[in-house]
Amino acid sequence: MKKIIILIIFLVNAYVIFSQDATTLFNEAKDALSRQDYQTAIDKYDQAAQVFLKQGQTENYLISSINELDLLVKIGNINNAVPLAEKLNSNILKYTQNIDIQAHYYSLYGRIKYITGDFPNALLYYNKAIKLNNTKSQNN
Repeated sequence: MKKIIILIIFLVNAYVIFSQDATTLFNEAKDALSRQDYQTAIDKYDQAAQVFLKQGQTENYLISSINELDLLVKIGNINNAVPLAEKLNSNILKYTQNIDIQAHYYSLYGRIKYITGDFPNALLYYNKAIKLNNTKSQNN
């Protein structure tokens, strides 16, 4: 019984430590962004996203990944933005029902499609974002 209690305490402490690490990484990314140190912010968002995903915090994973994606587009690093966007696209509905997160992602993915010259899909994803934003407006 004593071993089980010690194991439970260890697991709870490990979860708290990892959670703080992901949050710390996320905050370090925001700090780097405020200094306009975009590459550091991208790296920290990516690291935070991976920790969040390992912990099963899928919505935080998406937020970190979308922030990373947004910065990749901002600095013109489309070669790295495309695979990340496609990875997120296959999981966005599975990982969150949050309309704000989905709409922001679809708008960003539409922008990536536009930049890469895929205009029909750019329009498709922009329209998805608009539809979600309209749904949100109607519910408020």
